[in-house]
Amino acid sequence: MAIGDKLRAALPKALKPFSSSVTFRRKVPGTYNATTGTISETATDSTVNGVVSDVTLKEVDSLVKATDKRLTVAGASLANVPTLSDQFVINSVAYQIIRITNDEANNAIISYEFILRG
Repeated sequence: MAIGDKLRAALPKALKPFSSSVTFRRKVPGTYNATTGTISETATDSTVNGVVSDVTLKEVDSLVKATDKRLTVAGASLANVPTLSDQFVINSVAYQIIRITNDEANNAIISYEFILRG
C-alpha cells in the first residue's frame, strides 16, 4: 500500500474530533425541456464530516470575500470529484463552491479544501 493510500485512509479518523456533519450536494444536469427551454437539474445529497472555519483576512482578494467559509474534507469521504457546480449545506444554509484545492500523494487525493459562499 502506497503512502498516499495510507494517508487517505487515516485522514477521516484524524479529522473526526474537529469536524462537524455537512451535506455535500452533487448537482448534475438533467434533461432539456423544449417547451420551456430549460434544463432540469438533479441533486444528490450525501453526508460527510468536515472542518468549517472562516477565511483569514490575508486570503481576501478579488475572488475571496471576508464573509466566505473554508471547509476541509477528507478525500476518501467524497465518492465523486467535486466541481464548482456542486454545493455544501451547513446548518441549513446552501453554500456555493468558489474554489477547490486538494492535497495529493501518489495520485491519491488526501483532502479537499473548499472556499464557500453562502
